Amino acid sequence: MERIEIVVDETEVDLISDLLWSSGVMAIEERAEGPGTLRLLTGIEQSQLGELLSTIDGRWGVKHYPSDPAAYADAWKPYARATRIGESLVLQPPWAPDIARAGDRVLSIDPGEAWGHGAHPSTRLLAAELVARADVRGARVLDLGCGSGVLSLVAVAYGAESVVALDIEVAAVEASMANAAVNGLDDRILCSTEPLSQVEGSFDIILANIGLATCNSFAHEFAERRREHGWIGISGLLNEQVDEAVAHFETQGLREELRRSESGWSAIVFK
Repeated sequence: MERIEIVVDETEVDLISDLLWSSGVMAIEERAEGPGTLRLLTGIEQSQLGELLSTIDGRWGVKHYPSDPAAYADAWKPYARATRIGESLVLQPPWAPDIARAGDRVLSIDPGEAWGHGAHPSTRLLAAELVARADVRGARVLDLGCGSGVLSLVAVAYGAESVVALDIEVAAVEASMANAAVNGLDDRILCSTEPLSQVEGSFDIILANIGLATCNSFAHEFAERRREHGWIGISGLLNEQVDEAVAHFETQGLREELRRSESGWSAIVFK
């Protein structure tokens, strides 16, 4: 685990916090630094440090050094909240106040040591797409960079026949498996740290909430693995990165079908 410290203008706290959350941090502490500035303290896995630095180092000064992950393991939990997707889906951390209404579909999400309980816009955008589309029913789905398994669970809850959920982090696979079991959906979700190259077959739906650079690096394989009439949903993109992503995926013979945006973040669907 690497400890991260960043001093930012108070007007940029929301922006840098969103970038940190999307990079996989587990908690963010804010400390007053001086007039109009704050020091943000957080922690991130060593394997995720390079991508984080490439995203923020340069616009903001970043200090990082080794630290004890146990200090951050549960610090974020008091700030977690349940999230509503569409009219009737609730993503519910088990310790957070319940927001479900009569007739809602509720998925219990505990990320453990992985990233994501469903509240970040990058997750919400793709989850909303899954809820809205009739073609999820009966689909074979790939969830690349599954994190805590939120998108995999939503896909199966809305009728997907099966999901292959992949992540390079063991903690993410463990969290996805645990969440699938808690929600009674583990019979249709296969979680693994295997690389995509070791997974056989094609997919009706490919989901990747993994940021611009990583999505672009998989664009060719996504295009090859997409079944006829299937679709690819990518997320973890800042609004200003959308045009670059579209241009890159178009080089693989894909076309943008739609895009969704929320709070400075975007998701794109390609066919």
